[in-house]
Amino acid sequence: MFNIQLNGALDISGVDVFEETIAAMDLTSVTMVCVDMKNVVFIDSTGIGSLLNLIRTLKEQETEYKFININEEIQEIFLIIGLEDLLASR
Repeated sequence: MFNIQLNGALDISGVDVFEETIAAMDLTSVTMVCVDMKNVVFIDSTGIGSLLNLIRTLKEQETEYKFININEEIQEIFLIIGLEDLLASR
């Protein structure tokens, strides 16, 4: 299992670092990715887009994933925009 721990705000100011970090990782031989969102305090549409890109990449590689420790505010955002199912384990 490969763990990714996110911290702070996943928004336009930090999404470039997140995407560069993910792009630099070799996830081709990984069978499971666990994204820990315990310390994410804010997410905007840019951050949601980055998570969607990560999910798409993992699905293309047939890599299972799960999101853990998602706070209620972040869960509510995904619920409002109809993407709550994306955070479910695959």
